[in-house]
Amino acid sequence: MGIRLASTLVLLAAAFAARGADTLYATSLRGEAAGGAFIAGNLYTVEPATAAAKLIGPIRLGETEVGITAVASHPRTGVFYGITAGLSPAVPRSLVTVDLDSARASLVAPISMRGSDLAFGPDGTLYMWVPDAKRLVKLNPDNGAIEPLGPSGIEAGASGGLAIDRGGGKAYVAATGANGTLDSIDLETGKGTPGPKLTGAPFAVSIDNMTLSPSGVLYAVNSNGGAPSNAALVTIDVATGAVSQVGALPRDTRGLIFAPERARPSTWEEARKWILVALAVVALVLMGVAWKVR
Repeated sequence: MGIRLASTLVLLAAAFAARGADTLYATSLRGEAAGGAFIAGNLYTVEPATAAAKLIGPIRLGETEVGITAVASHPRTGVFYGITAGLSPAVPRSLVTVDLDSARASLVAPISMRGSDLAFGPDGTLYMWVPDAKRLVKLNPDNGAIEPLGPSGIEAGASGGLAIDRGGGKAYVAATGANGTLDSIDLETGKGTPGPKLTGAPFAVSIDNMTLSPSGVLYAVNSNGGAPSNAALVTIDVATGAVSQVGALPRDTRGLIFAPERARPSTWEEARKWILVALAVVALVLMGVAWKVR
C-alpha cells in the first residue's frame, strides 16, 4: 500500500511539473515590418490583463507568408487550427494547423465557405461562423468538409466572433457589429436567440474573434475595419452586453484563442527539484511503513 501511494505521488508530482496553463494567443492578417511595410501575418501571445502582445514569429506555410483570420484549439489534442485570409496569394481560404513554438503552418485543406471565426465544442466538434450564409457550420478538421446547420435567423454583417462555453456547450456569436447584439446559437439546430445589446466598444465596426477564458470571461478582438485595422482586446459581459477595453492589440489582429501552453523540456535544475520532491515523498512513505511494521 505504501509503495503504491509513493508511486502515485511521484507521478502526480511529475504531472504537476509538466503541466502548462492556458495561454491567450492572437494571430494577425498582416504584420508590420520596419519602415511601415506589411509582411506575413504574425503569431503572438497576449497578456489578458493588459493586452501586451509578445511576438512568437511570422506565420509561414513553407516559404509562403500567410495571414490567419480565425483560430481554434482542439480541447483534447491541443492542435491549433486557423483559417488563412481569402486574399492570401498561395493558399487562400484554407484550413491550416499552426505550431505554437515556431509559428510554422501546415495545410489541411481548402474550405468552400468564408468563415469569420472558429470554435471547438466540448466534444471536439469544430464549428465555424459563416457571415455570408448567416449560419453556423461544422467544419471537419481532417479534410475541411463543411456541414451546415440550420438558418440562424440572425441578420449578420460581414464579420462575426464565435465562442463556445467549455462546459455547457453554449455558443455565443457577435455578428451584427460592435454596436449590435451578443446572440446565442443552438449547436444542434443552428437557431439563434437574440441576446443583450453590445455597449461601450472602443470601435463601432466589428467584433472579429471571441474566446472564453478558463474562468469563463469572454474576450474578443474589436476593430475599426480599416486596412490596416486598429484593434483592441476587450471583454464582454455575456449577461448585459457591456464591452470593456483591456488595451490595444497589434494592428490587423484577427484571431484570438485561449489554448494550453505547449509543454517544454525541463531544465536540469527544474528536473532536479522535482526528483528531490519525489524522493522525499517516497522516503516519508517508507518510513511510515517501517514504523507500522515495528
